[in-house]
Amino acid sequence: MTTDDWLDFLEAASNIERSLRISPGAAQSKLRELCASSAVRSRKEPYSFVAREPQGEGPPVRIEPSEWRQREIDVMTDSDGCKYWVDVSKIDLEHWLNRQTQPTVGGKQSRIIRLLADMFPSGVPNRGDCPRQPLTAELIKRDHTLSPLDPKTLKTAIEFYNRHWETLGNARNTSVSD
Repeated sequence: MTTDDWLDFLEAASNIERSLRISPGAAQSKLRELCASSAVRSRKEPYSFVAREPQGEGPPVRIEPSEWRQREIDVMTDSDGCKYWVDVSKIDLEHWLNRQTQPTVGGKQSRIIRLLADMFPSGVPNRGDCPRQPLTAELIKRDHTLSPLDPKTLKTAIEFYNRHWETLGNARNTSVSD
């Protein structure tokens, strides 16, 4: 892997934060969890400050997943005072993020998500601004095969779509597998 194949830990956590719409702390925690599970490879490089500038002190070393289960390596300092730059695999992270933003729902939910994207390109409004009974009726009107439409099925589809509407974009240009 080249240098371009690695992301700084905080930059990677920021990507998770934006993609999943979660807090910075939750994104960092999720990234640590991914590294601990070996879903995302990681490496560390010791550094110190010389004339107030950080200087790397050697080649990066792979971080074993088990190390992540013992401590938060991205914020740790060794007993000798050494700090580490922590990078994660850009390829692994992108692969994981893509799996999170691609619908795994099938049947009615995938059809509902397509319709929601047509109707609400910027996400489905809350219940006060978009009551669910008229929404259910409109969805069934647009696709009669959705009848009967269980409120839980609609709720799940709305939650999924609202979490991922930026990625899914307009359903007319998006393929959501059934």
